[in-house]
Amino acid sequence: MNKEKAPSLPIWIMFAVLFIFLIHYAYILSQGFETRAQQKESSSLKKQLHLANEKMTQMEQRLVALNNLDEKLRTLTSLENAKKGLSIASLEEANAQHNLNQKMLAFELPSGLDLASLQESIFASRLEGLGEETERQLKSLSSLVDYFAFQKTLLSKVPSIWPSKGWISSPFGPRVDPYTGNQALHAGIDIAAATGTKIVAPAAGHVLFVGRNGAYGNLLRIDHGHGLVTQYGHLQSYNVQIGDYVKKGDTIAFLGNSGRSTGPHLHYEVWKNGFAVNPRNFIIE
Repeated sequence: MNKEKAPSLPIWIMFAVLFIFLIHYAYILSQGFETRAQQKESSSLKKQLHLANEKMTQMEQRLVALNNLDEKLRTLTSLENAKKGLSIASLEEANAQHNLNQKMLAFELPSGLDLASLQESIFASRLEGLGEETERQLKSLSSLVDYFAFQKTLLSKVPSIWPSKGWISSPFGPRVDPYTGNQALHAGIDIAAATGTKIVAPAAGHVLFVGRNGAYGNLLRIDHGHGLVTQYGHLQSYNVQIGDYVKKGDTIAFLGNSGRSTGPHLHYEVWKNGFAVNPRNFIIE
């Protein structure tokens, strides 16, 4: 008895099925590659987001520290008054903004969210805040620099150093005049030293007078501004002329024994707003 053979599929159908299977397999592989690529890109973006967050946090902390320093400097220099137009946001406000920025990135990110868009939206706000705070800090520190520059200029015009080496042979104040024997105000201090000893400007200023002046002998007078004038009497010679601008420490003259003098010395006076004051009240070095 002959058995009937089962009908076989045409060869082209078999190839068609195999082709469809290969296409489906290739599609699955491509999906896997794409998913891994997306995961890799997502991981990379997360790392970039984390690094950017750390850097921005460091910048915020530095701005808070600068704000703290600004507050201290303004307290020390009495510039914390907002009416002077120099104050900026307080340290409390800066700390509050800093804490708010920290909370903005503290939440968990939902899956499927576009990290690039998230990075742009969140960081744009923080960068804007950092830019504004940096601008305020620059203005504030600039005003502090101007203040200290002015104080440095002012200090340079205060007669704060000794005009000559030597020893004080007669202090400021009432004394018996060595020539008349009468009580009189000694309007300066006498610094005794060898003839020719160098005399320096105790502060910056303009030379008002150089020449003979009665009992002072050879006299030199300097205007330091702000109502301060210094005088140097009994000089041997001068190293400046009328109108010269001298800086603190410049050599201006040489000690002598001219005029009404009992021996080589410098008679040094400080006048403030037209009144003789004790030069030692200004000397700090």
